[in-house]
Amino acid sequence: MDEVPAFKPFDTVPFPADEARIVRRAIDCQVPSLETVIKDLYDSEITAGVQSYHPNGLRVWIGDQLNGLAASAHIAAEDAGWLIDGTAAMWLHEAAVRLYPTSEYAQRFVVPAQT
Repeated sequence: MDEVPAFKPFDTVPFPADEARIVRRAIDCQVPSLETVIKDLYDSEITAGVQSYHPNGLRVWIGDQLNGLAASAHIAAEDAGWLIDGTAAMWLHEAAVRLYPTSEYAQRFVVPAQT
């Protein structure tokens, strides 16, 4: 049986100064649930995540440490986006379509050209 290593708590790292901040998000269209967006990204092999970060709010990211963090943003607890359902889901959706335009995920949202 392998020996279980001693628990080492991770260091708390503040939000990077250059990370985008989602201050306000006006949503005038129907947004899929956060669970649906993350599942659909997963199905397209796009890594994404959401993390609560008390007392500073919520962090959203797309990409990963192996392939490179493509983008991240945060919503501070005092921001208007904190109170609007769908803010994190919409950010992830828009980031995926912009950063991974050839992915299966993005291709589902491409509007065919009129001929």
